[in-house]
Parts: sequence; structure tokens; C-alpha cells
Amino acid sequence: MIAYIVLIILFIVYLLFLWIKRPERKKIKYKAVSAGAVEINQNSKISLCKNIYDANLKVDGQRIDANDYDVYIVVGNSMSIANVHEGDFVLVKDLIGSDKYNLASDNILLFEIDRGKDLESHCYDNIEYKLRQFITYVNGRDDFDNWFSDKFNNTQYVDIFRQKENIKQKYDKCIEKYNQNNNNNNNDNESIMFLLSKTYNTTTREINYSFHPIKFLKGVVKYVVDGKDISC
Repeated sequence: MIAYIVLIILFIVYLLFLWIKRPERKKIKYKAVSAGAVEINQNSKISLCKNIYDANLKVDGQRIDANDYDVYIVVGNSMSIANVHEGDFVLVKDLIGSDKYNLASDNILLFEIDRGKDLESHCYDNIEYKLRQFITYVNGRDDFDNWFSDKFNNTQYVDIFRQKENIKQKYDKCIEKYNQNNNNNNNDNESIMFLLSKTYNTTTREINYSFHPIKFLKGVVKYVVDGKDISC
């Protein structure tokens, strides 16, 4: 009986030894992208043992290879309106040239954060990128009221109409900061084109609207992967 107990103890010790000596799982560094204000000292990269690059990803039965995209991990929940949540992975396709001018409404976009002029840069600390949901384009030379009436002239835009004055203030600030070339009759589209986008404020439970120079548009989200679906 004593020998049996000793064997059990030795076996437990052996299992404990194996557990202690187990190889450490390699962690992968993912670039972080902000969906809303983030905590102070949030790193621009997050290390996880989850390996999305080797995961069996399928969308509508079709195999998706994360290696074909730029992969970011989401920090914050301001994109919950688009079913994108903190801890999710977003697979992003870079946009260059004319691709930036062919977006569809409700596309989820990835922007570079301009530390020098971004109106919300103080919210992101070290993070270099942010997510927004696309609504429409606006030319910086357009009259705001005319543009607003042309774009949002039906009942599906009730919330946008309700926030018109606030949206106009943001438009004016964005024009003031980024459209200086307008005075020089510069025809560079990336200097005069802006995008209107929306996010969800998890505190006030309201939709927020903002403008962004198209030159800071980096890519469009092609796929969203639930972070809980990727195991270590």
C-alpha cells in the first residue's frame, strides 16, 4: 500500500516536472488598432500566443489565409456598431491610388493617426492606427450646407440630421487644419478630399461622426475574426 502511494506521488511529481519544463509557447506581436479611446500606455503592438496565421479560417465556406493581409488586433469597442469588438482580429487590405475613391458605404476603414494635427490624437497614446466606419466622401472645396443637403436628404439619416451643427463644427475644424492647400488652388485630390465616418460612443451610447483626410486612409477591413475563435 505504501509503495502504491509512493508511486502515485512520484507520478504526480513527474507530471509537475513536465509541466514546469514544458516549452514556452511562442508569442506573436500584432499591431494594435484603436476603436475608441484607449488606456494610457497602451502599446502599439500586443504580444499573444494566438497564431491567426496558422488558423483554419473560413468565411462562407471559403478558406481565408491571414498571411494575405495586414493583421491588426482591436483595442476598444467603438466599432461595435459594425460587430467589431475588443480582442478581435481585423484583416486589412492596403488601399493605394484610385482604390481610395471606390469605397462602399459601411466599409470599415483603417487610418493612420496624424500625431501633429489629428483632432483626437490625445486619445490613442502610442497606437498608430484607428478604425472608422465609412459613410461618404466630401470635397474640401464644397459648401457644407449644399453638400449636406445633397447627401442626406431622406429619412434614413435622422441621426445625422440631428447632429448637423456638431458635424459642421467638425468639418470646419478639419478644413482649417488640413485644407490649407485650398488657397493655392492645389488640385491634388488627397489634399482636398475628406471622408465622413462614424463610431459608437460606448459611454453616451451615441453615434459619433468625424472627418478624415483621405491621405491618411491606409486600408479597408476585408475580414473580422473573433479573437475567441483563435486558440493558443
